[in-house]
Amino acid sequence: MLTVTDQHTIRAGLAEVFRCVWDAGLWPKITPHVKRVQFVEEGERTQTMLMTVLANGVEHTVESVREADPDRRVRYRQTKPPAFLHAHEGEWHFSIVPEGVRVDLIHRAVVDYDKALAALEVQSPAEADQLISSTLKANGSRTLIAIKNFLEQGSEAARG
Repeated sequence: MLTVTDQHTIRAGLAEVFRCVWDAGLWPKITPHVKRVQFVEEGERTQTMLMTVLANGVEHTVESVREADPDRRVRYRQTKPPAFLHAHEGEWHFSIVPEGVRVDLIHRAVVDYDKALAALEVQSPAEADQLISSTLKANGSRTLIAIKNFLEQGSEAARG
């Protein structure tokens, strides 16, 4: 299993940061790699959504189920991951620090190497792991940086 982690600190309130992570419908507006989000089911603490992301020049649509523990964490599990993954899940953790809110993002993925080698045009499982790890980290970081910029630039939409 691949495990990829990332961490960013955002100068904003905990509720604002949590809301921007939970409201994935905002992401296509502020993050260039998220092309579309469609909610299949949307509740106060659970969501099922279809999300189309651009990764390495290719659009992938995945279905995810997310569960919220408000202001503490969001867990996700892709019920329909890209064809080259057997599974992809993870968590966003939120903690208050002197500089604002630290968001820790953890991705866990199980690679289907037979499909990954062909789909990703790599020669070995190690190359597939490297490409998938770097893509997961890059896309997670892009999302966190977009949320950080959105909130730290004082957008009225972020506050309202």
